[in-house]
Amino acid sequence: MTTPLIDTNLATEQVARNFTNLFATLRASMVQQLHAIWYGLSDYRSGDIDSWLDLSLPIVQAAEETSSSATSTYLQMQLDVMGDGTSIVPPDYALVTGAPLRNGVPPEEVYVRPFKDVWTALSRGKDYEVAIEDGANRLRQLVETDIQLAHTHTAMNIISKSKNIVGSRRVPTGSFTCALCLIASTQFYRKDTLMPIHPGCDCRVVPAIREGGSHVVDKDLLDRIHKSIEEQFGLSDRAARSIDYRKILLTENHGEYGPTLTVAKYNFTGKSDLSPAKRINELALR
Repeated sequence: MTTPLIDTNLATEQVARNFTNLFATLRASMVQQLHAIWYGLSDYRSGDIDSWLDLSLPIVQAAEETSSSATSTYLQMQLDVMGDGTSIVPPDYALVTGAPLRNGVPPEEVYVRPFKDVWTALSRGKDYEVAIEDGANRLRQLVETDIQLAHTHTAMNIISKSKNIVGSRRVPTGSFTCALCLIASTQFYRKDTLMPIHPGCDCRVVPAIREGGSHVVDKDLLDRIHKSIEEQFGLSDRAARSIDYRKILLTENHGEYGPTLTVAKYNFTGKSDLSPAKRINELALR
């Protein structure tokens, strides 16, 4: 049994977790609907693409709009439980759905990618059914990422325009949370900064109406993460001399969906044959 991932005001934590339950339901529903269309296609050749886009893109747009609308309601609830009387103004959907989520790349281009995965799989000798499943897995990742992007873009749009909100923090809410999100959750984000995500990320944005005296908002959690890294890899150094923590946690600017959490390649002494990304994602705080 692991210890709680966050230690914050019970009310704001509960709001975040309730919102995540809504998000999980939204993701599951959208994936189910899109998979029903996907598995009903005739031959997954280029002739299927137009009908696929005609049927799938309205569902994707509806999912993103639902995510954005729910985020506006969620942030208002967070401010209410914090005792802030600000009334937020939801952004126009055109700003936080569709192409703006991926740095201008249109959904018509994004949602053809499952077909390309099928074609690639077939060219590599995979069975037809396996190739179709590869495309379905890509589709699931795409829509789940877009739902999360609608959340983070809506949150930044609202937070950046609010006079009383000075910044934000991230709250990991999933049953299993990678160490990247845990480390990032200990930090304070400026109000003009988009919360970094990664595929499958289910962290929530929590507004801050007053900034603390330190950039680190949860020192105890950060200490436990460093301890876990030391236990897993055999070395840890707060001064970042024997191990460069920037090699473990990076924020890169993904070409489409902006700040992205990732792990850089790093050869750990005595364990160079291990994948840092795999090992980091397996960390559990006890």
